Amino acid sequence: MKNFDPDFSSSTFDEPTKAPSLHLNIFGPLSATLGTSKEKLELAQSGRELLGCLALHAYGTPLRRERLAEMLWPGIDPDLSRRRLRTGLWRLRKAMGSTHQNIITQNSEHIWLAFDTTARPAAHEVFRCRVETHCQTPPVEMRLEAFDDLTTLLNTYSGPLMDGIDASWVQPDREQFADLYLRGLDCQLKWYRSNGQAEDSICTAKQMLKLDPYREDVHAMLIGLYAAAGQPRRAIAQYHDCDGVLQDDLGIEATQARNALHDALLKRQALQSPTHKTPTELEHVLVGLQHSVRALSAQVDALRAALTDR
Repeated sequence: MKNFDPDFSSSTFDEPTKAPSLHLNIFGPLSATLGTSKEKLELAQSGRELLGCLALHAYGTPLRRERLAEMLWPGIDPDLSRRRLRTGLWRLRKAMGSTHQNIITQNSEHIWLAFDTTARPAAHEVFRCRVETHCQTPPVEMRLEAFDDLTTLLNTYSGPLMDGIDASWVQPDREQFADLYLRGLDCQLKWYRSNGQAEDSICTAKQMLKLDPYREDVHAMLIGLYAAAGQPRRAIAQYHDCDGVLQDDLGIEATQARNALHDALLKRQALQSPTHKTPTELEHVLVGLQHSVRALSAQVDALRAALTDR
């Protein structure tokens, strides 16, 4: 692909300084700056929605005016939506100023964002492509340079895609990028674990649970990490967090397997300091946790299947 920057690792897209430049921050609330001075583009909500829709669906690719108007104002009279589109484009180009307004290119039928290097992918496509590529690599085979690139990419995810825009045209991409971000964190977590970095593993697992508290596998991994680190109280607290989420939100009552897990954790807490335990004793505890988690995962999968069949 022409003009693809292999070192790109930001949530912003910067065009060469010789061409009109638009810098889009796509994760979290959508914002934009113009030119090398990074002057902030002040836009009303309608202007942000128009620019965001163009960034997702007309970045270097012409989009029919009717289709753009339909996405922005679904279900209203076509003549009214076309008038709104003309007004919105005029205001957006005016906000960009004479130096940058040609970034929005249009003819009688189509509209698109255009630069001197339109073949270069937009920031969200770079994020999508590179994170997916990293996630396909087994953690034990991932080189440090690739892992560092994955970490840099994940750090650019400061929030949901174009947060604050609730239109239907953004929802599919927002969900896809949220899922991709979680997959990237999962890959990062497995890399940390395969390299014996317990504290980093714990931090990443906690971040994943903030976004998806129903990941019983991550709860189990975190319980095991706490137990292995000689922190049985934190392991028990994590167990109760998992148990509470499953019971309160999903209605899954405590089972024999989960009770056995709780008993194992209490027994582990009653034992002497883990620094005096042998690796064999600690391994027995972790194996017990794994068996309990597998039984718990089977329960959750069965519940999800039942809910899907309704």
